[in-house]
Amino acid sequence: MSTAHILVLHGRQQCGVLFHGRIKRVWNILSKECDLTLHFPDAPYELELLAGDDLRTRSWWNKTLDESWDIILAHLQEYLSDHNIHEVRGIIGFSQGGALAAALACRLPTLQEAESYTYTILENIDAPQLAHSMKLQFLVIAGEADTIVPQHSSRLWTKCFQEPIVNVHDKAHIFPSRVEEIDFLLTFIKSAMIHPSFDPSTEVQQFEPTEEQLEEVECLESIYDDRVRIIQEKPPMVAIKLIESHETTERATGHLLPTLTITMTKNYPDSPPILEVSHIGPFLGVKDGSDAERSLAQEMISHLMNIAQENAGMSMIVLLVDEASIWLESIKEKGFDVDNPAPVFNKDNSYVLQTEVRYKKQLWRSLPNSTTNANHQVVGFPSTDSAVGQEHTWTKQEAVAQMQSALLNEDADAYHNLPDGDCVTQPFHISEREWSDIIRKLHEKVAAEYPAGIKSQQDEGGTNASSHHRGCWKYTIGLVGKPSAGKSTLFNAITDPKTSEQEAQVASYAFTTIDPNVGQGYFTVACPSSRMKGIVSSPSHGFAAHQRRRVPIVIKDVAGLVPGAYRGRGKGNAFLNDLCDADVLIHVVDASGMSDEQGTIDKQCSRDPAEDVFWVREEIHRWIFNNVCAKWSKCLRGIDHFVSMFSGYQAQPEMVYESIRRSGFSLQDIEAKMQFWGPHELHHVIANFLRIRFPILLALNKVDKSIEFVNSLLSAFPNDIAVPICAGIEWRLCQLRRKGIIHYETGDSSANIGLSYDTSAQRDKKMADVTLDLLRKLNKCPQLKGTGVWTAVNEAVLTLRPPVIVYPVVSFETMCSIPIQDSASRFQVQDPSTFEKKSLHKQSPVCGILTHCLLLQPHLTVDSLYEILKHPPLEAVSGDFVRAEYYDFDQKTSRVLKRADQITNKQCIIRILTNKKRVHGK
Repeated sequence: MSTAHILVLHGRQQCGVLFHGRIKRVWNILSKECDLTLHFPDAPYELELLAGDDLRTRSWWNKTLDESWDIILAHLQEYLSDHNIHEVRGIIGFSQGGALAAALACRLPTLQEAESYTYTILENIDAPQLAHSMKLQFLVIAGEADTIVPQHSSRLWTKCFQEPIVNVHDKAHIFPSRVEEIDFLLTFIKSAMIHPSFDPSTEVQQFEPTEEQLEEVECLESIYDDRVRIIQEKPPMVAIKLIESHETTERATGHLLPTLTITMTKNYPDSPPILEVSHIGPFLGVKDGSDAERSLAQEMISHLMNIAQENAGMSMIVLLVDEASIWLESIKEKGFDVDNPAPVFNKDNSYVLQTEVRYKKQLWRSLPNSTTNANHQVVGFPSTDSAVGQEHTWTKQEAVAQMQSALLNEDADAYHNLPDGDCVTQPFHISEREWSDIIRKLHEKVAAEYPAGIKSQQDEGGTNASSHHRGCWKYTIGLVGKPSAGKSTLFNAITDPKTSEQEAQVASYAFTTIDPNVGQGYFTVACPSSRMKGIVSSPSHGFAAHQRRRVPIVIKDVAGLVPGAYRGRGKGNAFLNDLCDADVLIHVVDASGMSDEQGTIDKQCSRDPAEDVFWVREEIHRWIFNNVCAKWSKCLRGIDHFVSMFSGYQAQPEMVYESIRRSGFSLQDIEAKMQFWGPHELHHVIANFLRIRFPILLALNKVDKSIEFVNSLLSAFPNDIAVPICAGIEWRLCQLRRKGIIHYETGDSSANIGLSYDTSAQRDKKMADVTLDLLRKLNKCPQLKGTGVWTAVNEAVLTLRPPVIVYPVVSFETMCSIPIQDSASRFQVQDPSTFEKKSLHKQSPVCGILTHCLLLQPHLTVDSLYEILKHPPLEAVSGDFVRAEYYDFDQKTSRVLKRADQITNKQCIIRILTNKKRVHGK
């Protein structure tokens, strides 16, 4: 069934956009649950601009409704025509808009054909008595504490409609939004129109209930007391909670309780009633509204309908409720995977090929506690060119080769040319080295399909952003690599600490860093003022070289990884967990080749650093893989459970879905397909997930010591971003600048000796001469731009996971920034544990020309930006959202942005217009 169009009419001293903003949570839920498209037209009459407002509010009529009736109709007809709306299924109104909604319903043929409408919802309305009686389903919501429109005034409208429904809440002149109130609205709307979840063929026509039916309803009320709710009388419809409702049950769980809704048919009980189940998911441990819940609901209804058929001619609702409760408890007790055993992964990498056909159609399956011998053979599977059903004995080497072919070459024969009959299998063992080769090839395959920095489907699908960033993006770069690769040196070079106490410890031995170093660093970006004549910006964090403004980010230096870190070796698990909040990773590689896997430095060593890239990536891969494997049985309860396994890595659900799609699996029936997954399928998904969630830049460090391996590294990883750097020289430049020895702009390729340095610091002068000489030599290297450090940082941020950079202003003429407290603008990049939020209110707001810029997640909407600016720590705007505008650089003028529009970097300078929030009169 197509989406239903609903008119929503605001109150006086409001407008469509203001009212939409106030009730957006309610209507987001209703729109999703009932498949509605809500329209918020503005009233035709503008009111005077009030102090503190940026926009005039509106009223539906000037003096009286009757005098303005023709104007209102023409105004709404024009709105419907402009929005190409041919049929309106319902009207919802608040306050003055509620009175208009009722009047429109009473005089319906004036606006649209009467049969086009299904229901009307009125909230806090003031109404005259009208001698008219409509057959539309009609709901009035009133507030007990409402002094603007008293409850008795709202009830007057009920005289105009047949069988109206009145719902009273305990608040004042507001649109209620509590869970139980939203549930009541959902129930009313679903009963008022044919919802997609109902079968149209079972639509119940209105009829006079029989005495027997009415007696059964009365009986239900006495039996179930507060668990039963009478939704309507013609036809009788009741909703009964399937478990006892304790005083704090629903609030504690945050969910509604499992409910069975029963609608009697005209011939009930000779014909079965219509059944609908809702909210059983949270009780059974699956997400409310998920595919898993819908599947369970269908199974329950099928079970109950069989019982209803068996008991035709008898009063059966009590029996159906009892059976539904027993069914729920039974499912909860036994779980979902009892009848569908699934493969279990073994920590020792032993795998067994199952005998069942559904597992044989996939290559590798595992059983618990499998042990094997390297010389075991796998019996019963034909080669790809064998006749179907012909037995073939495979050696271990053939089996591994076949698996690699299936995984890496997407060889369909490996999956489909398998016998349907039972076969005898024996376990075999895949060594760690063989799995490492498979994982390495998987990552090479994934990188070739999705090169770093190339815009792909993930950018359009919303997967280019990490989760849990509701406010400004606290953009974090994690530094990883083996011990002594130069991570802490790079950390110091980027954060440029002002005192020696703030520096990360640097030494030429392994595990110099144990606890992660966290500090504020910067990346640099071109300032928009460079595109505007006469505008000179004053960035809150200053400029770097070439007039690029510095933008703060978080830099996290974790301890060095060693092979086996994913198992906890060298405290590797703890170190890896420190990376969970990183948005991108910079893998610091010792490109000189002068250190081994453990980080031991030997100047005589000449080891290919490409191996470090492979095994560090594998450590991160296995860390995620093992965490998911540990709860694999839970993953198989439903796709929501599988997706939740990745929430600890602050991953958006769409990241996991995209990882599944890239691995060659359709999301259609994915829960059923996952029952047949083995380790290889999961490895493939993890490889794609790692590419999406933790994009990695290779920082080829220590090129001042040797450039022997630089070209080979660039060639070995053509689909990754690799930047030669010399963190040591950059850090020395920062130290010398701090002492006043040299003049150096961050990111520049040159520096000069200062004229006013302390002449007694001859040692520092010699170090400056050596450092500047090395810098001049580096500039002659074609692969380098200065020390390369800022190229690496900018590439990591702006290429691997680019944020949306926004400059909120109060005026496009002056480009003056919106007033933001300076400490608040820095809060997004500091460790919250070291920041006193109370200090925000002790400082004066800072504003200047394009002073502040905010980092936002891709695909964030204008409404989200408004919420960020409105709430702590920024608190830069107040009042209700009215409109947003952005500065068009090409046309040199402002353009309107809708509240639901997604912000892009082309709309970087934005102005938010608001009106003060006030109570609205009649």
